[in-house]
Amino acid sequence: MTARQIRRAAERKARKEAIKNARKAENSRTLDTEPGSVSDRNRTTHPSQARAGGPRTEAGKAISSQNALKTALTGRTVLLPTDDRARYQQHLTHYFHFWKPVGEHECALVQLIADTWWRLLRIPCLEAALFAKGHHELASECDPNLLRLEIYLKYEKQFRNLALQERRLSNYAARLKAELEEVKGQRQTEDEAANDVPEFEFSAALDHIDSPDFSPAETDSLQPDTPDPALLAASLAHSSGLPSNR
Repeated sequence: MTARQIRRAAERKARKEAIKNARKAENSRTLDTEPGSVSDRNRTTHPSQARAGGPRTEAGKAISSQNALKTALTGRTVLLPTDDRARYQQHLTHYFHFWKPVGEHECALVQLIADTWWRLLRIPCLEAALFAKGHHELASECDPNLLRLEIYLKYEKQFRNLALQERRLSNYAARLKAELEEVKGQRQTEDEAANDVPEFEFSAALDHIDSPDFSPAETDSLQPDTPDPALLAASLAHSSGLPSNR
C-alpha cells in the first residue's frame, strides 16, 4: 500500500472509532434515565427540526431531486439543466433516422444508444472545464511549463473518474449496438422467409422443355384431353337457350 492509502485507512479507522464511542456514550445516557421517563432530547424539539421535512410542493420536489446531479454521466437523468434541448432532439432524430428501428424493442435500443453517446460527448467538455478552472486558479502560482501537470494533479480524482465513466459508457454503447444489430438481423431474416414465393410443381417440366434434348412428343401427357363434340354442342346450345340436336 502507498503512503496515501495507509493515511486514508487510518482516517477511516479513526472515524469509525469516534462514531462507535459516540454511540456508546448515547446508550449510557439512555440507560441512566429512570424507567418510563422520557429524556429531554425526545421531549424538546429544536425550531429548525420543526421546520424540517423537505419540500412539499411539486416544484420544490423537482428541484430537490436534482441536488445530487453533477455530470449526468450516470443515473436516469440524461440532460443537464444547461444542455441544449433542441440540439439533443436533433441528435436523437439523427440516430433514429440512421438505424430506422421497427418495433418497441429496436426503438428502445436506439434511444439508449443515442443517450449513451450524448453522455460520451459531454466528457471532453467536462475535462476542458476542469483545465479552465485549474488554469484560472493556478496560473499565477505555477510555472507555465508545468501548469497543465499541476492542474491534473490537483483534480486527479475528477480526471480519473471521467476516464472511468468514458470506458464504461463506451463498452455499454458497444453492447447496445451489437444487440441492436442482432435484433435487426433476426427481423430481416424472418421478413425474407415470409416473403419467399414457393416454386410451382411444374417448374421441372418447364426446365425440361428448354433443354436441347426436348421432343414435342413428350408433351402429349401435358396436353388437356380433347372434349367430345356432341357434349360441346349440347353445352353451347344450353348456354344460348337453343335446343340441342341430340
